[in-house]
Amino acid sequence: MGSSLLAVSASGAILTGCESKKTAGLPLHRVKNWIWINTEKGKDANHYKNYFKLLKQNGITGVLFENDSPLHFSLAKEAGLEAHRWKWTLNRGEEFIMKNHPEWYVVNRNGDSSFDKPAYVPHYKFTCPNREDLVNYLLDDYEKEARKDYIDGIHLDYVRFPDVILPVGLWDKYGIVQTSEMPQYDYCYCDVCREKYKALKGIDPKDLKYPQATPSWISFRHNSVTNLVQRLKERVHSYSKPITAAVFPGPFLARTIVRQDWGNWDLDAFFPMIYNGFYNEDISWIKEATAEGVNAAQNIPIYAGLFIPNIKEKLAEAVNYAFEGGASGISFFSEPDEEFLTAFSDYLGKQNIHV
Repeated sequence: MGSSLLAVSASGAILTGCESKKTAGLPLHRVKNWIWINTEKGKDANHYKNYFKLLKQNGITGVLFENDSPLHFSLAKEAGLEAHRWKWTLNRGEEFIMKNHPEWYVVNRNGDSSFDKPAYVPHYKFTCPNREDLVNYLLDDYEKEARKDYIDGIHLDYVRFPDVILPVGLWDKYGIVQTSEMPQYDYCYCDVCREKYKALKGIDPKDLKYPQATPSWISFRHNSVTNLVQRLKERVHSYSKPITAAVFPGPFLARTIVRQDWGNWDLDAFFPMIYNGFYNEDISWIKEATAEGVNAAQNIPIYAGLFIPNIKEKLAEAVNYAFEGGASGISFFSEPDEEFLTAFSDYLGKQNIHV
């Protein structure tokens, strides 16, 4: 952990940390900037050809595509952008699994499966990283993506357990107050997890009096996800492609609310989703969360994920906080318009930050 990985993508691009030297203000950066995008069927190829050109002209260097479209990947690469495949990892509601393997889904402390009783929203159908057959399915699935010559890299998302505690800014939306870990949101207590933990510690986790305060049970879940990530990394790297992940902001918060110990993952870059509005934080928190991630990841690049509706009126200030926190670049969610991109480009130029 902490070694500087220079992972070369299929296009020859290199994922590396920011190169910087001090000036009177911010450090002088050479950075990468990204957007998460899901292309829309109602917009034709010419629209995206022009849009990708606009992105490139305004400081964006890479696109994370949720849908697999060779045409859109090709158009992005023609515009000079990196094109990575953004794909959900453990949150899996595809027909094959639903029909053939309902046992793969995580089970909460009450005994309810996300297969038929998902937490919060219908699409929260998380699978269990301790099931070897599920892990092999995921390895093969990501290998299929890594083999494709038009895909420059792989980007993981939902590589975690369901939120045992939602970000506080979402409590009103779901009519929930979560001041403690409640059993209906605490995963996973499937047969495989229970058997594996019992083999290690001699006790069924369902018999723990205080599971939320039992360090070995907490670590067991952390390690379950971390081990999966390591195996995915090895499989993707075997095709000489970088692998990155969208993660929760700050390793401490990620460990606490989604069992995601990404400070101990050895990927090529991290994209912490520093959506300040979700946590009822002002934009100065972007600097704190970025700095925590940079400190944990050491030499692995951190691309600060910013939620456009939270920062649109204070774009320069928000981006400035991310760079002050040590970010190697920015990633925007969701699709920024021309006005926003122009403002972002103006900020980069004024601060002498280069892509």
